[in-house]
This record gives sequence, C-alpha cells and structure tokens, in this order.
Amino acid sequence: MKSTRLAVALLLAGAPLLACAQAPDALPRLHVLRVNETSPAALAGARLFAGVQVEGCRAAMGMPAGGEPALPDAALAKVVWFQDESFFDGDRSASYVTRRYILADRSSSCAPYLLVQRDVTILDGCGTRLSGGSGNDLNVNQMPEAPPWSPEVRSESVGRGGDSCVRKRRKPLSTAGLPTDSSGNGPACIWQSRLLGAMLADLPNARPPEPGSGPSAKGLDFCLLATLPYYASAHAKEQMVVLRTHAGGTAPANESALAAASGGHSVFEADTRLQSFESGGAPQPRFDKAAADAFVRLPQRESL
Repeated sequence: MKSTRLAVALLLAGAPLLACAQAPDALPRLHVLRVNETSPAALAGARLFAGVQVEGCRAAMGMPAGGEPALPDAALAKVVWFQDESFFDGDRSASYVTRRYILADRSSSCAPYLLVQRDVTILDGCGTRLSGGSGNDLNVNQMPEAPPWSPEVRSESVGRGGDSCVRKRRKPLSTAGLPTDSSGNGPACIWQSRLLGAMLADLPNARPPEPGSGPSAKGLDFCLLATLPYYASAHAKEQMVVLRTHAGGTAPANESALAAASGGHSVFEADTRLQSFESGGAPQPRFDKAAADAFVRLPQRESL
C-alpha cells in the first residue's frame, strides 16, 4: 500500500496555491464533492492492477493461471474510484477521501472484488487535527498472516490555537483581469497556473500567459473557487477550495506502468471533476471525532 500511495503522491506533489481574497467574517459555509474523471489510461491501469492481484492470488493458492479477469470498460467506468468530499465552515475544514482498488478474494477462487479505503482529515482552527483511515492494507490479500490494520482516528495538537489563524492570514491576492473557467457543476474557478503567472508577470523573462482560460498544458493544475475564500489549516496556513484538477503535460514514458502500479489512481486522482457544490445551508455535523470514526468504519468490501 505504501508504494501505491507513494506513486500517487509523487504525481500529485503540487499543492494548491496558498492565497486569499476574503476576510474571515465573509467566509461562506461550503460542501464540495469531487470525483475522478474516467479515462482509458486510468481504466487500463485498474485492469492491469486487477490482473496482477488475481494472478498473485492464484499462484499463492496453487491454482492454474487464469489470464486477465474479464473486466470490461463499461463495468469499470461505473465505479467511483476516487472521491473527495470536503466541508468548510469558518475556521474548520474536513476532508473525507474514498479510494477503491480491485483485489482478489482467496475465499472465492480469487474472484475480483473492490477494496474500499477511506481517509479523513479534520482541522479545527489551527490548533487541533483529527486524522484517520480505514486501516486495511492492499498487501493483506497476498500476506494472509499479516492481519489488516484496525480503523483508527487520531487527535493531535498542531498549532498555537485558533486565534492565530485570523492574525496570520495573508494579504488578499488580486484576481482582476484573470480569466475564469467553468467548474462543470457549480461556480466559476481560476486555474492555479494563471494565478502563479500573474504573480510572476513582473519578473524578468516572465513567460507570457497561455491562451484561453483552461488549465496549463504543462503539468498538474488545480482550479480554485474563483472568489478565493481561504480557510484555517495547520500551522496558520491557508487552505484553498479546489473544484477541479487536471493532469496536463505530456504523458510520461512509464505512464502505463505507473497507472498499473497504483490501480489507476495515478490518473484517477490527477483528473477530477466537481460533482456537487453547496454554499451556505445548515451546519454539517462532519467536524468531530464521531463523524470521522463512523466514516472509517464503513464496510471495506464491495462487489464488482
């Protein structure tokens, strides 16, 4: 599992630009749901990953090789492989992330099934962070003697208290003249590459902006809520609201291998779309340990 997460982390090494445009008392309450786009490269990676899991299971069980499992694109495309459900309310934020991988069931002749992994991070001001996960490890299918990790939610102190979040926030960043893009299912957003370009425009030898209003063609890009509200995060930093992501750039020579090694997540998590967006509304009960505990203890197996 660590190698899989590392492959995804390397691809997603860029973090949303930390900037701000609204005062703390103007922060809207938000509920943002992003899911993976479905591309042939991602589905191929999921299929190859499944084949490795099934063949490894068959070998461990002393069964004859059975070839790649029958997993047509139509079936794979229905799976929500990656989902990030985020909540923002004043100086609190919560992110509930769900990932699905195909494994092989030793108790059912190595038939493929979906393992669901869940991770949650809740920030209460700048002082407290709750983090947890469903705990299961992809290796348990190949190493039955190693029991799966138990679901767990941890609490830790990460800052000097919530008040420091307000005092340490940055000066507003002007977005005047910057093009906005469609989020697909909600308010407009601005690609981080264009914000960075505006910030660096006055430097010697600055590159001219890319045409249009879309994402950069040169690498991973984040489309940020165009009003640029910012929310408290650990160590008095700001957290921007991401509505879309786009991989961009030229596909690396090892893209297929990376997609297969990550179960498709090197692609699924780089290209995401906005599924739903809600501003205002009633407060959400998603910022405490009880909510986090309930999330990480949801069933970890689903049929494929």
